[in-house]
Amino acid sequence: MKKTSLKALLLTALVAAFVLAGATGAYAATIRGLVRDGYFSTPLSGIQVTLVEAANADSVVSSTTTGPDGRYQFSSVADSTYYLYFSDPNGAYWPMWFDAEETFDMADPIDVSGSDVFLANADLSGVHVKIQSRLSTATVSADSSDVPLLGDAVTIDTTATDVLWGDTNAGQRVVVQTSSNRITWTTIGPADDYGDGTYHYGFTPTTTDVRYIRFAIGEASDSVATTSPSVRIAPRMWPTRWEGATLDGTSTASLVAPVGAPVRIRARLFDQNEAPMTGANVIVQMSSDGVNWHDGPAASAAATLTGQYETTGIAGLWSFYRFYYQGVGYNQPKASGAVTITSPWHLIATAPTRLKANKKTFIQGSVTPVLPAGVRPLVTVQWHVRGKWRTYKTYWPTTSVGQATFFYKRLAFPKGDFRWKVSLPGDAYRFATSTVYAPIKVR
Repeated sequence: MKKTSLKALLLTALVAAFVLAGATGAYAATIRGLVRDGYFSTPLSGIQVTLVEAANADSVVSSTTTGPDGRYQFSSVADSTYYLYFSDPNGAYWPMWFDAEETFDMADPIDVSGSDVFLANADLSGVHVKIQSRLSTATVSADSSDVPLLGDAVTIDTTATDVLWGDTNAGQRVVVQTSSNRITWTTIGPADDYGDGTYHYGFTPTTTDVRYIRFAIGEASDSVATTSPSVRIAPRMWPTRWEGATLDGTSTASLVAPVGAPVRIRARLFDQNEAPMTGANVIVQMSSDGVNWHDGPAASAAATLTGQYETTGIAGLWSFYRFYYQGVGYNQPKASGAVTITSPWHLIATAPTRLKANKKTFIQGSVTPVLPAGVRPLVTVQWHVRGKWRTYKTYWPTTSVGQATFFYKRLAFPKGDFRWKVSLPGDAYRFATSTVYAPIKVR
């Protein structure tokens, strides 16, 4: 039997000790952690986690992926110094070294010894993180007040606030949009970004047209589309006085004209600085008595630079015309002086004075000059009953147009005393003549 030397026995015992040490957990250290979305704090699954020797970024010791709960683990890690590298195989998140460093040289080391558990969590940033902002209601400031005058420098502001965190969001792609009806919006340019989460738009209104303005963030790789509530802009003008109105460019405000003749009416509008007001919202008003006025069409700006407005009145339709300023914020009367156009109509009508009961007869006649289309004379018949004249019937006779408007109506009456007349209807014919009542005795 061969003898074993003492040196051999010692070597065998040393090897056994190393084996036993490995079996009892000399390399039992654990590295584990949680990987989340850095913006929404939600767990990320499928992220590759690589354990690297500190001596060389290419010295890969082991690799694993996060589970559905975003967690990963390396077990039985030998004593040494390591770095961790996190990457997304799908490319949706930026790769990083532990702890939130871009390069190997800047990474934080993990010194492993014994059987400790080492935690290494990571929050990854999305390649296309969509920031969701809330835009505050736009506010208006102007040189004069919150309701600007024409020529004011107007500034409109909003603030972008992060919906998730409540912080202000600077650097967003904010644009300015305008609309006249809050339905159809037009982008007019980018908003000014002051770098503190507030956005601005400045302009000078040139008309009194009502506008709505809002801010908008369009759908982009880094933001969610959203708009601010709109703000209403209705610039004011301060009219001081009207000059006129006058007829046909003269200084007169009264005219007799043939029925149906067009008559040009003009007036000028000046602001508080005695400068001509151009582009104002001016309408034409008509009246039959100079007291009760009816709104008509918009007046045209006859000479833009001089603040002159004009319209065309038709003789015989209305007796009085004037211009009326429709703006807001005025501090002077809005209406111009009135012009008067008179144009008498002349009516001739005939009918028998005696008639048998229930026998038909004609009431007929003419109106000069020709009546406008759709306008007819009115025949009024009264009956003498119990000592009083009472309306029996009113008729719209048939008309035909030549050099005059001819009319006729075939009527029959019961026994009694009647009278009749012909007139033109409505306030528009205030200056028209009417026939006097003519009697018809029916027996």
